[in-house]
Amino acid sequence: MTIADAKTIPINDWLQQLGHQPVQITTKDYRYRSPFRTEKTPSFHVTKEGRAWKDFGDGRGGNIIDLAYRLATNLPLPPHLDSEQVKTALTYIAQTQATTRPFDRPTSPQAQLLSKEPAYRILHYTPFSLYSRGSSLSKAALYLGSRGINAQRFAPYLQDVIYTGEQGKKRYGFGLPNLSGGYELRRHGDWMKTAVGHKDVTIFNAHKPAAPWHCFYSLIDFGTFLTIDKPPLGAYHYLVINSDSLVDKAATFLRGLPAGHMVHYPHLDESGQRAYHTLRDFLGAAGWDGGDRSALYAGFKDWTEAREAQLGLGQGGSRAGRP
Repeated sequence: MTIADAKTIPINDWLQQLGHQPVQITTKDYRYRSPFRTEKTPSFHVTKEGRAWKDFGDGRGGNIIDLAYRLATNLPLPPHLDSEQVKTALTYIAQTQATTRPFDRPTSPQAQLLSKEPAYRILHYTPFSLYSRGSSLSKAALYLGSRGINAQRFAPYLQDVIYTGEQGKKRYGFGLPNLSGGYELRRHGDWMKTAVGHKDVTIFNAHKPAAPWHCFYSLIDFGTFLTIDKPPLGAYHYLVINSDSLVDKAATFLRGLPAGHMVHYPHLDESGQRAYHTLRDFLGAAGWDGGDRSALYAGFKDWTEAREAQLGLGQGGSRAGRP
């Protein structure tokens, strides 16, 4: 994608694809709650024609390339973007535009209808809290510790979310935002896996577009990787496939990228292996290289179970293939 291509995309249309809806539409602009923080009063304005934006919360603004850099990196917007920063922004626009293409595998009309209605509604989200009161670790941080995961290393990627359940009751969880504006959560209390909003894959971009990719097939395994490998922020691109059924969405996203290097952390059960081989074959045909690191947890379903067994946590890790 070129700078000229990017500037033809209306910012309002692009924000809608990313899951952001205007709170108010005036004769001059569209007004949103800022995508960079939680707020009640919309302070993020986009011109009616969608060519420029301004965040009145921090006084910065610009065009779609400036916005893409801000969204891709979550870093303050510099006075001027250099060539590498422009590349980061263009890559992010191309990636998110790719997610709107139709899947290779058609779905039934019933499935398409159901996919339009999220099971839960997101009310509020904030950066992940390591501590609850004073120096006491939050319950979510303690839960991650019980799985052998360093909550402090995982925290920059996580958010705390308040959402409504089936009866409109408020519920709480923590997890990863996805490309459709939904969340892959662990629900507070029982820590069950929960999807809030539309299901999709999760992406975190590296500081450099040419960086390698690491692909995980669950939120928890991503946390295990961050705990054990301790990569610096922005060192790699990350793809988290939040369900084996989302491999098609991952492929649709990756189709818009130049071939690169992908390292996989597949689950070793039947469903996980099917998902992994589907994605691996797709990437191989598209010219990607890479491999998998499943040898690190041979005999277990995933890397987290192997680590739990190593640390003597929980049930000691259930072996792959057992109930």
